[in-house]
Amino acid sequence: MRGSYYAFYERASNAFRDHPTLSKLLIVGTISGGGLVAYSDVRPFGSVYADAAQPTIKKKKVVVLGTGWAGTSFLKNLKDPSLDIQVVSPSNYFAFTPLLPSVTVGTVEARSVVEPIRNIVKKKNLDVGFKEAECFKIDTVNQKVHCKSNQKTGGNEEFTVDYDYLVIAMGARANTFNTPGVVENAHFLKEVEDALRIRRSIIDSFEKASLPSVSEDEKKRILHFVVVGGGPTGVEFAAELHDFLYEDLIKLYPDLEKYMMITLLEAGDHILNMFDKRITAFAEEKFQRDGIDVKTGSMVVKVSDKSISLKERSSGETKNLPYGMVVWSTGIGTRPVIMDFMKEIGQGNRRVMATDEWLRVEGVPNVYALGDCATINQRSVMEDISAIFSKADKNKSGKLNAEDFTEVIKDIVERYPQVELHLKSKKLKNFVELLKSNKDDAAKHATRLDIEKFKSALSEVDSKMKSHPPTAQVAAQQGEYLAKCFNRMKECDANPEGPIRFRDSGRHRFKPFRYRHLGQFAPLGGEQTAAQLPGDWVSIGYSSQWLWYSVYASKLVSWRTRIWSKSGAYCMLNISVDICLIGTRFRIDALGHFLSRTTPFTTTDGHRRPLIFTLSRTLLFIFFSSSIQIILCSSNGCFFPGSLIKLAYFSRHEDFVVNFKRKKLTKERFGVTNGKRSFPIFGGRLHFVKFETVKINECLEFIHSNQLHREGFHNSSLGKMELRRQVFTVDLLERYAAKGHGVITCMASGNDVIVLGTSTGWLIRHDFGVGDSYDIDLSAGRGDQSIHRVFVDPGGSHCIANVVGNGASDTYYMHAKWSKPRVLTKLKGLVINTVAWNRQQITEASTREVILGTDNGQLHEIAVDEKDKREKYIKFIFELSELPEAFKGLQMETASFNNGTRYYIMAVTPTRLYSFAGIGSPEAVFASYADRAVHFMELPGDIPNSELHFFIKQRRAVHFAWLSGAGIYHGGLNFGAQNRSPNGGENFVENKALLDYSKLSDGGEVIKPSSIALSEFHFLLLIGNRVKVVNRISEQIVEELYFDQTSESASKGIIGLSIDASAGLFYAYDENSIFQVSVTDEGRDMWKVYLDLKEYAAALANCSDPFQRDQVYLEQAEAAFSARDFFRAASFFAKINYALSFEEITLKFISIGEQDALRTFLLRKLDNLVKDDKFQIMMISTWATELYLDKINRLLLEDDSPEKLNSEYQSIVMEFRAFLSDSKDVLDEATTMKLLESYGRVDELVYFASLKEQHEIVIHHYIQQGEAKRALEVLRKPGVSVDLQYKFAPDLIMLDAYETVESWMTRKDLNARKLIPAMMSYSSEPHAKNETHEVIKYLEFCVHRLQNEDPGVHNLLLSLYAKKEDDSALLRFLQCKFGKGRPNSPDFFYDPKYALRLCLKEKRMRACVHIYSMMLMHEEAVALALQVDPELAMAEADKVEDDEDLRKKLWLMVAKHVVEQEKGTKRDNIRKAIAFLKETDGLLKIEDILPFFPDFALIDDFKEAICSSLEDYNQQIEKLKEEMNDATHGADNIRNDISALAQRYTVVERDEECGVCKRVILSSGADYQAARGYTTIGPMAPFYVFPCGHAFHAQCLVAHVTKCTDQNQAEYILDLQKQLTLMSVEPKEGVNGGLSGDDLITNVTPIDKIRSQLDDAIASECPFCGDLMISEISKPFVLPEESYMVSSWEIMSKNVGSEKGIAFVV
Repeated sequence: MRGSYYAFYERASNAFRDHPTLSKLLIVGTISGGGLVAYSDVRPFGSVYADAAQPTIKKKKVVVLGTGWAGTSFLKNLKDPSLDIQVVSPSNYFAFTPLLPSVTVGTVEARSVVEPIRNIVKKKNLDVGFKEAECFKIDTVNQKVHCKSNQKTGGNEEFTVDYDYLVIAMGARANTFNTPGVVENAHFLKEVEDALRIRRSIIDSFEKASLPSVSEDEKKRILHFVVVGGGPTGVEFAAELHDFLYEDLIKLYPDLEKYMMITLLEAGDHILNMFDKRITAFAEEKFQRDGIDVKTGSMVVKVSDKSISLKERSSGETKNLPYGMVVWSTGIGTRPVIMDFMKEIGQGNRRVMATDEWLRVEGVPNVYALGDCATINQRSVMEDISAIFSKADKNKSGKLNAEDFTEVIKDIVERYPQVELHLKSKKLKNFVELLKSNKDDAAKHATRLDIEKFKSALSEVDSKMKSHPPTAQVAAQQGEYLAKCFNRMKECDANPEGPIRFRDSGRHRFKPFRYRHLGQFAPLGGEQTAAQLPGDWVSIGYSSQWLWYSVYASKLVSWRTRIWSKSGAYCMLNISVDICLIGTRFRIDALGHFLSRTTPFTTTDGHRRPLIFTLSRTLLFIFFSSSIQIILCSSNGCFFPGSLIKLAYFSRHEDFVVNFKRKKLTKERFGVTNGKRSFPIFGGRLHFVKFETVKINECLEFIHSNQLHREGFHNSSLGKMELRRQVFTVDLLERYAAKGHGVITCMASGNDVIVLGTSTGWLIRHDFGVGDSYDIDLSAGRGDQSIHRVFVDPGGSHCIANVVGNGASDTYYMHAKWSKPRVLTKLKGLVINTVAWNRQQITEASTREVILGTDNGQLHEIAVDEKDKREKYIKFIFELSELPEAFKGLQMETASFNNGTRYYIMAVTPTRLYSFAGIGSPEAVFASYADRAVHFMELPGDIPNSELHFFIKQRRAVHFAWLSGAGIYHGGLNFGAQNRSPNGGENFVENKALLDYSKLSDGGEVIKPSSIALSEFHFLLLIGNRVKVVNRISEQIVEELYFDQTSESASKGIIGLSIDASAGLFYAYDENSIFQVSVTDEGRDMWKVYLDLKEYAAALANCSDPFQRDQVYLEQAEAAFSARDFFRAASFFAKINYALSFEEITLKFISIGEQDALRTFLLRKLDNLVKDDKFQIMMISTWATELYLDKINRLLLEDDSPEKLNSEYQSIVMEFRAFLSDSKDVLDEATTMKLLESYGRVDELVYFASLKEQHEIVIHHYIQQGEAKRALEVLRKPGVSVDLQYKFAPDLIMLDAYETVESWMTRKDLNARKLIPAMMSYSSEPHAKNETHEVIKYLEFCVHRLQNEDPGVHNLLLSLYAKKEDDSALLRFLQCKFGKGRPNSPDFFYDPKYALRLCLKEKRMRACVHIYSMMLMHEEAVALALQVDPELAMAEADKVEDDEDLRKKLWLMVAKHVVEQEKGTKRDNIRKAIAFLKETDGLLKIEDILPFFPDFALIDDFKEAICSSLEDYNQQIEKLKEEMNDATHGADNIRNDISALAQRYTVVERDEECGVCKRVILSSGADYQAARGYTTIGPMAPFYVFPCGHAFHAQCLVAHVTKCTDQNQAEYILDLQKQLTLMSVEPKEGVNGGLSGDDLITNVTPIDKIRSQLDDAIASECPFCGDLMISEISKPFVLPEESYMVSSWEIMSKNVGSEKGIAFVV
């Protein structure tokens, strides 16, 4: 069987490898009514690394807006890896909206209908990114989407996303029809959040109505639920709400039943008007039966906070309808961002955005819209009727025959879906029948159809056009369609698959979208659903409900949501899982919990939650329904082949029956009639348990013990029942187990293996693991021999039996695989009482070291390997010499250390317990005691049977028990290295204790136990025919177990107990029967035991739920409170969640005035709260803040010593500040600020403000304190708004100008212009003469270091320079060129006019001169400079270089000033003036300055200067004469050249060819049409001859040049030719001469001028030798359009010389 399953798995694996498309597989089988489910989601093996080596290609970016039905369907079906997909949506999940009405009442949990969008896209092998944001603008011009994040980051939350393709799938909003009050007062049902709000509102309404202060009328209003809208959503919600109220909440609020009411408002005549009339009638009738008030023809005109205003359509009357909650479900409307987008693209007058049949938004390229946000604007047939007829009429005859339109029929039907709808409505088979149906009887047989008849046939087709409904079904199909288009975009670009383009050539790239209606559902409550499916198929009732479950389960987006949703569980298991338990109704997602292993919890608040029980290693599911209940459980917590599967059936009566079965296998198959059995299931085991009847109160105790009241139930809910269930239970495993081989004498067990020894020497072995059982006769017919003892190792593989009789004793070893035992001859004659197995090292193949204890006080070591079929060795290792007694019990434990394996051995005799320890081997350990004393504990007393047992937990012994004569000696075991001692001893024993037997007698006769078994917390003591269960910790009897013995066995009692440590089971046996003692949740009450003993740590360790832990914490807290240790009590009280309310605990401390302890409690409570308890955290933190403030103020008022006060005060302040730091995110900012302010704690207020980053408050405080440095430190912190720099700059610079400016200079992000008010405020104050002006320093830093170009900054710096006494800095500033080296920057940035006014005001004349000069006002500059310094004026005059007249004028001004201002004698003045003339470098002459001298000055003083001037004039005159003569000679030469040119000629050979047409140049003019503008000479055509020898016909030359030159030049040449043609006349003179040179110059006619221009254009150089040919050479020899000829050409280089010359026209 196992091999066949392995083969199946191998085949399945190969199938996935060979066929990657099998990515998901669901396998459903049945095992005893249970379901076996396996799910696999794989990727193709070859795709994992397929793209690793591919080159990087720029991907097209596809942006998807929205994660609703359309967007998610598009993403799920998209497969093209060449796309970069970016998803933008305010919701990071996909919601299965059809189930939202079920979410509102808890029928389905919200997590069951949502799937994270990242889970969806991560399964795609695509480049997909997701951003949780909302799109608020679409920019199609720049192909950008503007988005805003939903997350509050504190920064810029807006961003843009580029796109190549945009897919708009944003859905729609609820349509309120602008009804007043709807948005403010009504609930919508579009999103998951809406459903959860409705759920909370329903429960809040009931809680409010249940208050005693609410009047009767108010209760009616509160519990009146109104649903507006009779569509599918409104009807389904009303039905779900009805079920919730009258099936669930009525049990929790029975007194409110009479007030509950549901009203459904519909403006139309009927609800569900889009469904079949039969469904509408059924729904209205069912709602009437259910008590739902349906008001049709009622329009809502207003919604207030407590009533709805209705207008009856029939009467026009307006009514007010009071309500408690209203749900608005009246259709959809367009979102604002879509409306804005529609206006931008010219669709502003539409209600919904329009797309074409390929979902492309009309008027915008590369933008698609799908889902509720858009509608398809289907093109009508009549718009294209002419184009269709023309496309079909290929022969252009004007008429169509059958063959013509048959070719386009398919494309017409595909392009226009209304054609197919029209055919169906007319019940026509095909398009041909449609055309014939519109003819008369005579024309029906005609074979040809003209266009008018064609139009007539199709005239009614467009009447069937209708838009698609705004449903999830349409959106999902559109998303799938568009994804397929994107997947096949490249393929369809090359091979279009769409219909013919009737108005254009070719085909459309894709087939248009075609909606396929699959039906619609309307759940009506009460497990009834109305279904309308294609084909006019209508179904109403319970069967439709299951169809609804199945369809919706298949449509859920992932297996996780299918599993968690109720429909998925129902569809797969067909199990109704309604639970009615203690007044609360639940529904379970069965399969989902089965696979997810979710922790159980329930609630009484009306919400439906899953219910699941978990017991130790078993995962258990319970479903309660009206008839049959099912429990599915697995021993290892999973459900797959190899697990342990159990089925139980519960009835609903007082008693219920537990029955475990498997297929058709029965107990008899194993040869037993009663008892527990097991058999393998694919490597696991299935157990059988007998029929057993249990009372219902025990079931409730079971539920109570598992604390199913986690959220909704309180301790009192089930605690009052005082239910109790036994920990240990006894089952009869097998009667007459000896099988006729005498009576049972002994028994051993291990790992589901039981070995029995009988009085006749038979050994009976039951292996429940493999379902095997056999008997072996060890007496071998030797007469009266019985089995003395039998021993089985913990793994159940090795067995040792001791047979006694006739004064002899034999010991046998038997392996589970052996068919016959082996006698151990070396042990012959020895009676074996006890065996110690090496539990840590024993294996199935080898026993390793085994120690045997004999009746004569000896210990022997033995080892057996299964493969050897014999023992490896048998050694004698120890013997009691001091007090020889029989060994009655023996246990061994090992531990590995660095220096080897350490052995710990304990052995007991009737009176002593010996302990041994040592390293190496058992032989070495006992050998070490040859020279040292053996450590032992002696407890004298008579005992029927001394026993020693270890309790094993996780394969390690943790405690022991010795059944001695004095009592039960027990303790803990610790085998750690730290407990090792040099001489061995019992130092590995801890917490030793002795349980006196007198505690078991209840005051009567003390009866000592005959056997003992040890569990984790209990002793099982066999006393007579019963077992007393004694708690090991409390030493109290907790239970007594009785056995169903036969009458003959009852007199002899129970022989003994056996322990199966591996299986966790205990067995008891008498002479005939075997009883199984099972343990169920043994430690459930141990927390109480430890709590009674005040061992709180142990009690907490054994608590299984928070309620138990609360009891422990409460006990600790009360003890500390009673001892007045209030701080310790506060710490424990803070850990309590359920036992005491928060108010009760706080009142305890308040009543005794312990505010410090109360503060401690609040702080510890904060540590124990989870992050989701935000409101509680905020409130408690605020209260703790006030307690801190009160404590600080009390310390300030106390009269203690200053030292003590200061120490405690500082400590509490520091503690308070640490608390503020830790709680800054949870404290309400405004409230905390007010608290701190009211208590006068300014320092803490500032500290908290800094924590909350309220920097303005902090800075303001420091400025008030005059601490500018600390304020600047705050401003320098990262994240502080730069606006605060500008706000506090005036105050800071006045406080500490140096530090402020230094702080400014450390930052480069400051806008110096905004600091100008502060700097001006500082500058207006008086400053010491030698004081550094900080503002000037900062402005110089901005101008020179930061290269600030702000005119305001430069003007301010200039004004400060102007006010200084020394103007050197001002002049340097004015002379500095700040824009030098920066492109397009001026030399200065200050305002020169302002600078001039300022300098004039401050009398900075040199600066004014510079400014005038800079403004090119040189005359004003020189005039002002002459007032200051003539040298400055001369320098200014000399600056003018490009205007000689102005320069001369300026020098004259200087000269006049020099002449007029000289105060010496006249002769000296004249000499100085003459000297001044020399400084002008000849610019001024003596005659220029003579007017400045007095009229009576002697000429003798100017003699030398005048003579020099006259000589200069004479030289200039001679130079002008020479230039005139040169010009005359040049003119003569030009005339001669012109005359010679007119007579120039060249010789043309007779056979000279044209360079273009290759015809003889002197050919007849008749062969050519005369070139425009030229005159033929006799029979010859006009031509050009170039000096290089090339000759061209005029017409050929024009054509060649226009062809090779650029377009502008070619147009210019053709225009000149056109002008010559228009102006052409017969020349008065011959072409070749007749004009003199003078005439050539003076008598040029317009036509000659144009002809000359044409000659220059085409014949300025030879086209074969000039630039034209050079440009031709640079072009490719083979043009791009001739690329196919490249291979047939070989490019050869050729040098063509160029020679320019004059062309002649012949």
